[in-house]
Amino acid sequence: AALNGAIGVALMTMVANLTAGKKGYEEFSDELSAVRDKLLPLRERFISLIDEDAESFKKVMAAYKRPKMTEAEKQERNQAISEALKVAAETPLRTMKLALDVLKLCRPIVEYGNKNSVTDAGVGTMNLDSCFRGARLNVLTNLAGIKDEDWVAAKRETLDEMASEMDALVKEYSATVAKRMAD
Repeated sequence: AALNGAIGVALMTMVANLTAGKKGYEEFSDELSAVRDKLLPLRERFISLIDEDAESFKKVMAAYKRPKMTEAEKQERNQAISEALKVAAETPLRTMKLALDVLKLCRPIVEYGNKNSVTDAGVGTMNLDSCFRGARLNVLTNLAGIKDEDWVAAKRETLDEMASEMDALVKEYSATVAKRMAD
């Protein structure tokens, strides 16, 4: 999921680079340069989330390997699994948040980016959406094994709110790209 986010950032950065300082786009140059500069470290953040996700999964696997011979061991193992799954759910949740934040940041790129590369902004939008949706699946799979019902309910509510916002942005940006292609 996070790799898709990094690709989405790379595409949006490319569109900003193909627009800022170019003839016919002078009025948007400063804004797109500023967005591009904000995006550059975010691509690296997505890359680091790949490793963070792998590390948190190792902790889940270690919890599943705990002994379960006695009733006490079973309870301790189940608690360890639940706690490890909480940690494992947080990384893709951060990935989702980053994808949403990046997409919000990219509005000027979608609206004013070089018309010859507006489809790349569309593909960048799709990559960020795929990042978001993939990370959401990872959160949901972790939530299924967590015993803390209140914690799970709060996370599900957060997921739903974020998904609603993401869906609206993707729909809006896709329509903007289609309109700009038709103009």
